[in-house]
Parts: sequence; C-alpha cells; structure tokens
Amino acid sequence: MQWYTRGGAAPLTGLGIALIIERLVGLDGKPPVSPGLYFPYQVLDSSSYLARLEQEGGQVLKL
Repeated sequence: MQWYTRGGAAPLTGLGIALIIERLVGLDGKPPVSPGLYFPYQVLDSSSYLARLEQEGGQVLKL
C-alpha cells in the first residue's frame, strides 16, 4: 500500500498532525484524551483517518 496526495509528503504530515491534535483536545466531538504518552494509532480511528484523507484529495494505492 502507498499513501498518495498531490502535494507529496507534506500534506500527509500536516493532515496527521491536525487529526491527532483534534482528537487529543476533543475538537472531533469526543471527550479530550487523558494526559499521557500515546502513539498515533492509539488515538486515531483508522476509518476516520482514511475518510479525511479521501476528503482532502488523498488516496491509498495498492502497489
């Protein structure tokens, strides 16, 4: 699998950071995450990430 956006890696990085911050502080409509050390896969729902990636013009390509 390969992640793809028209702008390269920078939009993917920015999208990931924005989604993580939204989730941590509760801007996604869910309660904020408790203080602690987390990895992105622990706080982000993969289906939400993929939906947002597609909404922003990105796609996942099979190699």
